[in-house]
Amino acid sequence: MQALRLRIKGSFNSFRLAQEMRYQTTYFYPPKTTLIGLVGAALGFEDKKLEKVYDKTFVGIILDRLDGQAKDLWRIVKPKRTEEEKTVVIREMLYNPVYWFYFSFVSKDDLEKLKEAFRDPFYPLTLGRSDELIFIDSLDVVDLRKADKDACYRWTVLPFDYRDKNFKFEGVSFSKPFSVPQVFKIPTGFEYKKGGRVPKDERFFTHIFDVGLKFEDNVGWKDSERYFFMF
Repeated sequence: MQALRLRIKGSFNSFRLAQEMRYQTTYFYPPKTTLIGLVGAALGFEDKKLEKVYDKTFVGIILDRLDGQAKDLWRIVKPKRTEEEKTVVIREMLYNPVYWFYFSFVSKDDLEKLKEAFRDPFYPLTLGRSDELIFIDSLDVVDLRKADKDACYRWTVLPFDYRDKNFKFEGVSFSKPFSVPQVFKIPTGFEYKKGGRVPKDERFFTHIFDVGLKFEDNVGWKDSERYFFMF
């Protein structure tokens, strides 16, 4: 499989869980919809034009580095009939994240178009909120290989609930802290109706950190020594 590979750097980025408001936790990995939004910014597509892009685009994500986390305080005002209500919202932020992103399409022509678009994007490239700019450190078209049978997945996203598979943990040490995999149900696209944007195709995703996972039915991909799934 051919894919467009980007290594990107951010300063402060966040990916709010949709069901949270007052205290906004962040995913460590951007959802697929966020990456498709990044594609739209590069190509100059409006939201509605992205509706078909969700289904024909495959993405892969690896967290290469993270220097820390922070909490950002925002004072918001809720307009009401009698008086304004003021409150403080806490939003978690990722500090200096570095990601490997992979994009693949049904058409190879789309791959070349996107490569050129990322070289000269139509809109500023952001990841998270509209002011969370990113920098592209490298941009290449690469040939992905099927993952080795004994592949161990770390610091990446699995497009399924890992508990439904035959797996084993790798590298667990009870002498120091470690992070267990986290499972979320996240939409993979949006459709646009008269009432506005509506999430669609919700699926379970597993976010993996320092603890590795090995699977019996391994159908992932490999780039150098990096193992991940395209979804």
